Amino acid sequence: MRKLVSAIALSGAILATLTACDPPMPDSLLVEIAERTVVCPENPVDLVATESVQDVSSFWSDSITNACGLTFNIVDEAANGIEITDHENFKCEPFLTVPVAIDAAVVTFVVGENYELTFDAPTLAGIFGGEITNWSDPAIAALNEFGVFEDQEIILSPTALGPARDAMEFWLETETGKELDLSFIKDSDELETEAIYAMGEGEIRITGFSSTLTTGYPLANIATVPGDLNSVIVPDARLIQTAGTQVDLLKDVEAQTVDFSYNRENEVKPLLGAVEALVPYAPIFGIKMGLCGEDTVDLRNTARYLLRLDAQGVIATGVSSPLPEAIRVAAAALIDSGNPSLKLDPEANQ
Repeated sequence: MRKLVSAIALSGAILATLTACDPPMPDSLLVEIAERTVVCPENPVDLVATESVQDVSSFWSDSITNACGLTFNIVDEAANGIEITDHENFKCEPFLTVPVAIDAAVVTFVVGENYELTFDAPTLAGIFGGEITNWSDPAIAALNEFGVFEDQEIILSPTALGPARDAMEFWLETETGKELDLSFIKDSDELETEAIYAMGEGEIRITGFSSTLTTGYPLANIATVPGDLNSVIVPDARLIQTAGTQVDLLKDVEAQTVDFSYNRENEVKPLLGAVEALVPYAPIFGIKMGLCGEDTVDLRNTARYLLRLDAQGVIATGVSSPLPEAIRVAAAALIDSGNPSLKLDPEANQ
């Protein structure tokens, strides 16, 4: 018998009753009821974890061992199993994809002894658009009163984390109102930390907030109002999570995908426990989870475990951030919807 941790009889009866209602119960309530139980897989599955969640995955492994008496197998590649990636594409061929965490696009650099630099959207767009090509450009100097810049060419990294590049492009286009094509920056297929460590003098790179924290390299401050040094923010987890309060849910049941997009027109909301909202750091993107190979109950139960509130809380102890609640609920509901172990027959409980 499949192991269930908690009062499954009670929640099962409630679930069977409510799923028989017309109209059907909303995803938020279904997921809330499911949170009261840990549905354990009977067999371990393979899991591929990208750098940004490797440390977190060890905590996940320990917690699922404590709850269920078994763990998943952390491997380098998995044709059958779960793959979590912050790159553009999966190595496997997933039949279902959902976000599992959020990250943000940042800019890191190697330029002389400058460890702290500030940019605004027009200046970054000028650099990546080829209009600003030298570190001594007045536009850079105007934002960095104490910077020391030589007559030196700006070198653009030829690769980037694909989702980070796309998030940066979208944000810069939104902020400047001008089209910007960053497709010349190719999707990196190597460990992002190694790519950062390999940067040369004068180089600037679009990368992920998580990767930058891991390496200890500097990340650029952003003047949210062009040219206004009083509007400068330093990207951090709180500002990234604040941007998460403004996302639009993108769910396609037929394609078996859940995703999100940043929408600056949405209200900025305070984080849990806060009174006032912070200034959002907008160029966010999802770290995605793909379910690959044979669609099994064990695979879905393991993936669902990683979307539990407690598992998401563990993410906040690492270098990435947990999902906005609406996105977590939608992702969990999509995984649950195809899990036959969670489909209860209302007539059997009458």
